Amino acid sequence: MTHHHKGFTLLEIMLVLLLLGLATSVVVPNITFSNGSAELQRAAERFAVLVETAHEEAILSGRDLGVVINDNDYEFVQFGEDGWESITHDRLLRQTTLEENFRMRFTPGETVWHTSLQQQQQDTLLEDWFTKPEEMKEPHLYIWSSGDMTPAEIVFSIQSSNSTNRLSSRLPSFTIQVEETGDVHFSEDSPS
Repeated sequence: MTHHHKGFTLLEIMLVLLLLGLATSVVVPNITFSNGSAELQRAAERFAVLVETAHEEAILSGRDLGVVINDNDYEFVQFGEDGWESITHDRLLRQTTLEENFRMRFTPGETVWHTSLQQQQQDTLLEDWFTKPEEMKEPHLYIWSSGDMTPAEIVFSIQSSNSTNRLSSRLPSFTIQVEETGDVHFSEDSPS
């Protein structure tokens, strides 16, 4: 006497769900949106992770680090004998240029930090460093070996063009909040 069962076993259903999940995880990240918001989010998240990595590196190595932030790029620097110098030997903490239409806006947290940093630099830097101010790489974001960081807000956005102003205002922006304690928070700003 043979029994013929109709339907699927639980194991077969779970296997199909697993295969669908794997296929989705491969396909979904490869979908890119024409407005660039997914790429902007990846760039902002990468920056936040690199700042956290630099914070850990500063504490472990005992070196003071910083980040020079420009409109469309950023560069990690370290404090050496000749002042702030580019980090060239680290494959993670290197200069990064964003996509052409991506922008970064840096807003310092507290002005007390900047005043005390200027005084410290005047007391510790060599005389010839001040004779070549165009070569200095003064960081916007300081990452001290003591574990402290400059409190700040860095906003990643997509530059709007005149013809697509209405569309660009609907694109999200991403904010990285850096706290004095070294905590870094990432958030998506809702489009207006």
